[in-house]
Order: sequence, then structure tokens, then C-alpha cells
Amino acid sequence: MMVLRFFLRMGIHLLFICFGCHAAFAADHDDHVRIGMLTNDAPASDLLQSGYASGIGIDIVSQTLDQQPISYELVPFSDRVSAAAAFVNDDVQLLVGSFSKDITKNNHHLTATSPYLLDEVKIVSIAKPTSWIVRMVAFFMPLSVSFVSALSALGIILSYSLYLSERHIHPRLKHAALQPQSCLISLQILHYFFWQKCRFRPYSRSGQWIVRVWMITLIMVALIFCCMISVSIYHFHQSDADLRDLSELQGQSVGILYGRDQKYLQKLKAQPVVYQEAEALFHALEVHDVAYILVGRSTLERYLLQHPTSSPHIRVSQRHFGYDAWVVLGHKNYGQASLGQPLIEVLDAFINHVQSSNLAYDICARHTKIPGLCIF
Repeated sequence: MMVLRFFLRMGIHLLFICFGCHAAFAADHDDHVRIGMLTNDAPASDLLQSGYASGIGIDIVSQTLDQQPISYELVPFSDRVSAAAAFVNDDVQLLVGSFSKDITKNNHHLTATSPYLLDEVKIVSIAKPTSWIVRMVAFFMPLSVSFVSALSALGIILSYSLYLSERHIHPRLKHAALQPQSCLISLQILHYFFWQKCRFRPYSRSGQWIVRVWMITLIMVALIFCCMISVSIYHFHQSDADLRDLSELQGQSVGILYGRDQKYLQKLKAQPVVYQEAEALFHALEVHDVAYILVGRSTLERYLLQHPTSSPHIRVSQRHFGYDAWVVLGHKNYGQASLGQPLIEVLDAFINHVQSSNLAYDICARHTKIPGLCIF
């Protein structure tokens, strides 16, 4: 019993020592913060060719930390996945970019600030051809080859059958130079039974039935042709129509950037496809890997500015998919020893301060043509 009490006391002492060492370690190391940033994620964060870090999120973090007794360094990442992994593994203590709170959901030691920007999420797809001739050719070409081939074969069969039925009876065919082995037989038959149809009447009973079948076939062909035109017009009108409701995304492949919330897409039963960069996202749309992409208004305008030739091929829906709330991600208790409160709370207080003043508009105006995104 005495031995058990001895080991119990030793264990309690060791536990206190470990907590003391951890607090001392934190106090020695939370006076320097590593900030992860995306290098090509303007206007949230961007790394210019001069090596200078720029962006709305960068300005907010740097202005906050410049007023605190801690040092900081920026750690650039070229893709969203590696940046998020470094943040979760505590290689960086803050993460700046167009991220939502989605990353922090299953990590209790991670948290996020209040939003510093609300970006309208646009639904983007590839525009259909606008020329009516191009549209008709695109619709008819797959169908017309088989349709015309079948119609031509049927016409030749009926024409030759009528010729065989009438060649020994009809006075206009008895002396006609129509040879079965002639390669122009179908054209000669068409000459007799179309151009001279007003003066030609079949004499045989079989010939009369063949003509009736022929007339019915021609009427059906005319009706089918009119239906094809009507369907093509309706088809292209519907394909050009804007989304009437977000439920039309059901079953469609929809591209989104990594770190964006997928919850509502899953409720719509859409098929989200995640991409690391905006360039890859737009490329997937252009090569038809996805039917739609969801992208923030600021990201879309920046892409169109950098790729002006893509503008005519991209269609932006009048409906939007809500808003992306951009936040600064951080570790919950980091900075407690040096600042007396977690660093993420200091950042949150600064964001709330700039939102209640004109500073948010000024910061946003330096990095985007839509400074109103920071005012809400």
C-alpha cells in the first residue's frame, strides 16, 4: 500500500512538472508567429514579383501584429491543400487566404475570426454557340447522316420497285432508255416520277400501291423534318436559358476551390469536384470536366482580367450561390502567454473595429475594384 501511494505521488509531481514545462515552452515560443499565405489568391493574399506580400487578409494581419509585442514571418504556399495541411499540423499558426471556416470543423484546437470579406459566389458555365447556323449544324449533323441515308435508300427501293412494276405496261416507259445496270438509274427514275408526275399514272395495281406508300412516306418525312426543326429550336432555347432554380444543379458535376463549404452542394445532391487553384478550376470547365463551377465574384473578375480571350466563352448565371465568408484561421490558444489572450481574439477584435469604421473600405479598395465586399 505504501509503495502504491509513493508511485501515485510521484506521478502527480511529474504531471505538474510537465504542465509547467509546457507553459514555459509556450511562453518562450508564442512571441513569434508563422503566418501561412497563398501566393496566388488575390485579393485575399498574393505574392508579387517583387517578393512583396499583398492582399486584404495580409493587410489585416500585418496591421494587427504591428501593434503587438510579437514578431511574425510570412510562409508562402502555392496551393491550398499544402497550406491547410501545414496549418492543421501547427507548422503555421495563422492562415490567410480565401478560406472559410470549413477547415476548422473537425479540429477543436483550431478556430477562425469574424469574416473580413463577403464574396458573392457566382455560378459559371460554358456559353453555347450564338450563331443560329452553328447551332443547327451542331444539332443536325449527328442525326442528318443516318436520316438522309435511310431516306435515300428507301427512295431508291420504291423508285426501282415502281419501275419494275410499270416498265412493260406504262406507255411512257416501254421505250425509255432505262437500263438496270446503269449507274444513273436512280436519277432517271426520279426524273420520270417527280418531274413528270403530273403526266405519269401507274397502270399496274402494284404500282398504284407503291405510289400510295411513296406519298405517305413523303408526308411523314415532311412532318419529321418540321419536328426536327421545332425540337432543335426548343433544345437550343432551353440550353441557353439561365438556371431557373438551384435544384437544377442536382446530379451535375460542380467544381469548387479547396477550403470552400460543400454542405449546401451536398444538400442539392450535386457532385462537388474540388480543385486546388482557380486556374485548374477554370480549365476543368473549359475542357468540360465539370458542367458548372462555383467561384467568388472577385476571383472571377481577376481571372477574366488575366484571360480576356476566355470572356466570350464563359456564361455567368444571374443567380448566385450565396456568399463566401473569408476569415483568418488560427490556433485557439496561441499567443495567450505573450498577449494575455489568444492571438486569434486580438485579430477578431481588430476586424470588428475596421468593420465599424471606414478602415475596411480603405483596405479593400487597395486590392479590389469592389470595395463594398468588405462592408456588411
